Amino acid sequence: SDYFFRYGGEEFLLVLPLVYTQAPRNNLEKSKFDETNTLAAAERLRLAILNQPLKVGKKRVDISVSIGMAIFPLHGQRYEELLKCADTALYQAKDAGRNCAFMYGADKKMSKKTQKNRE
Repeated sequence: SDYFFRYGGEEFLLVLPLVYTQAPRNNLEKSKFDETNTLAAAERLRLAILNQPLKVGKKRVDISVSIGMAIFPLHGQRYEELLKCADTALYQAKDAGRNCAFMYGADKKMSKKTQKNRE
């Protein structure tokens, strides 16, 4: 099961315990596979939100999302570590112009970013 929580004013936490569907062959492949599938899941979520404008009365309100991601145990062993990494990645996404997703890298630098589709 996936878990979705309101974390702060405009911040939400999504936990995807089973983000991949096939078993990788080794630990190195697992790390790359987890990152690839986590980025793909974030991109699907970002596009779904972007393509579902809100209607407030007769007015259309376009919304977007900035996403920061961290993977257990690649980026941390404890909740606090993972949250700090995901939060760092979130602010990188916001600084990059919003409406994108960043993965926190294992070397503590930003490593991956989804493509932005500005409409």
